[in-house]
Amino acid sequence: MATVESLIVFFIEGFLSLGAGLGILGIRLNLRHMGLLSCLYSLITYGVRKLYALYNIPFGTHTFIILGIFALFIVFIGKQKILDSILSVIVSLSLMLLGESFFLFPILNFLGVDFTTLTTRIGGTLLLALAVYIPLIIAFCFCYVLKFTVINMNHFKNVNRL
Repeated sequence: MATVESLIVFFIEGFLSLGAGLGILGIRLNLRHMGLLSCLYSLITYGVRKLYALYNIPFGTHTFIILGIFALFIVFIGKQKILDSILSVIVSLSLMLLGESFFLFPILNFLGVDFTTLTTRIGGTLLLALAVYIPLIIAFCFCYVLKFTVINMNHFKNVNRL
């Protein structure tokens, strides 16, 4: 059950990261590509984390591996430029870090819930993930659903060179 819950959380993370990261740049993938990329992202993330745990490698560098593979997936499967792909991954990572720092631990402290206890219960990981994904959800709603572009990458691509 924990495996299924982790895969669901990683799928949601990938989906929101694609919508928010690319949406901020003014790029919108269709839902079929986003679903496929999110499935691949969840499998890669789960696999890399399990390998790190299996070989007792300290976590930290796994993020760079996962995000590098995700950026390549966006380039080859999502048919985006490498710059757009890397920028969207950096933007979505920044939004997740913002969610962890401003929402996750303050919410846990406010509710008086222990992090370790919550992760061992069914649905606890999903609840924690939703607290982390608050900035991603907001950016996804504004930039993908409402089509509000923060950084118009087409503006930079059509520049006349001297």
